Amino acid sequence: QTETALTTTPTCIQISPDTSPPIDLVSTTPVFVDLDGSGGLPTIGDASIAAYSNQYQPTTTTPFLTDKFKIQRFDMQAVCTILEFGQAPMCQLEFNVKYCQRILLATHKYEFESLHKAEGSVEGSTTTHKTRLRESVNEYGNYEHRNLQFSGCQRNREGKFMATGTGPGKYAITGGIGDFFGAFGTVDATFDVGTQQYNDIDLNLCYYILH
Repeated sequence: QTETALTTTPTCIQISPDTSPPIDLVSTTPVFVDLDGSGGLPTIGDASIAAYSNQYQPTTTTPFLTDKFKIQRFDMQAVCTILEFGQAPMCQLEFNVKYCQRILLATHKYEFESLHKAEGSVEGSTTTHKTRLRESVNEYGNYEHRNLQFSGCQRNREGKFMATGTGPGKYAITGGIGDFFGAFGTVDATFDVGTQQYNDIDLNLCYYILH
C-alpha cells in the first residue's frame, strides 16, 4: 500500500468569455431519443445524446490560446433529458480537458544569442529562469522570435470532470479524475437550438493536486 498526499488548498481556474476569447462547442450529429415514439415535439423523457464520435468539440482548432491558458483539449459528452415540455432539460456532462498555463517573458537579443550558443536547445532566457524555462521549452514550449519574447507553457493538467444540472443557469461540477481530482465549481454556456452549439463557455473549476 502507498499513501498519497493531497493539497489542502484547491487550485482554481476561470475561463470566461468576459476575459478570454470565447470557447464554443459543437456536435456534428447528436442523437435524439424519442422515448414515446410521438415523432413530434420533444416530450417528457425524450433525450439528446452526444458522445464518443459525436461528442461536443471546440469550433476552434486545438490547441488554442486564452488570456492565461493554452487549451490542448476541451471535449464534452452530454446526455440531456426533457423533464417538462418547453423547459430546459436536465443534463449530465463529462468534460475531457487538457490545458497548461501560459508564460510570457521578455529578454534581450544578446541573451538569446549567448544562451543559444551555450545551451543549444534552449532559446532565450535569463540566468534566474534558465532551468525552469529549459524544462518548459522541452516539454510544452513555443518560442516566437517576434518582439524578442518567449512564449511557453507550464503546469500541464489533463483529466476529466463531471457536471450536472437543469437549465437555465449554471451546472454544478461534481467531481473529477486524473489531474482534476475532487473537482468542484460551476460551468455555464448559452445553448443555440438552431446550431446545436454551446456558446461562450463560462468555467469556474477547482481541484486538488495529488503528490
